[in-house]
Amino acid sequence: MPSKKYSQHLCVYCRAKHSTPTADHIFAREFFLIPDRGSLPKAPCCGECGAEKSKDEHYLTAVLPFGGLHSGARENLTTMVPKRLARNKKLHQELAVGMRISEVGKPTVVPLDTSRLERLFERITVGLVWHHWECYLPATHRVEAALLSPHGEAFFDSLFAMPPKERAFANLGNGTIEYAGARSHGEETFSIWRYRVYGGLQMTGDIDAPNVTSHGIGCMTASNGFFERNPFKSHVR
Repeated sequence: MPSKKYSQHLCVYCRAKHSTPTADHIFAREFFLIPDRGSLPKAPCCGECGAEKSKDEHYLTAVLPFGGLHSGARENLTTMVPKRLARNKKLHQELAVGMRISEVGKPTVVPLDTSRLERLFERITVGLVWHHWECYLPATHRVEAALLSPHGEAFFDSLFAMPPKERAFANLGNGTIEYAGARSHGEETFSIWRYRVYGGLQMTGDIDAPNVTSHGIGCMTASNGFFERNPFKSHVR
């Protein structure tokens, strides 16, 4: 239902246009089984940014369920994914060509465009910063995301061990998506976020780290200058 709550705010993604009255589900409803779609976090979003975000959502909600490990994984894969692939024949063909069956007892390997995954979770992080703290990232700041290697998981463990100003966390849809976030005392727009999707599905084949296995995604918001001095991806891969 349309709400003035969102149309009075600027879009969190472009910070230039006003939000549509219905705003944006930060995590697309299609990630979840129908009974799990209530009370998902939302943020102000203009029509153009919502349309761009949905392109990655449509792709990932058709591909990621093949590696799902959460309680609803089988139902999602068998009832939701066939309908999505039927509407996207090009993607269906790409998956059919790229998919291969691994050794007995090991999971099916499905091709994944990790750049789209990281781009979506950068947008998700911007949305959550607003949802939890009603904070817009200024033009001098940005968010970066990456698949977390075991080294990256340890790096994020060390960051989360530091006392933050505030924390944020949620388990949505019985393990469909889990996240934790924290922001700094000294700079409120400096924050860290960690995500597990579909129970921690296994992802490999990152173009920059093709032999590393990841079960999660890490994000950081900070000033442009901070990222220039501290390349984010060098710490997490």
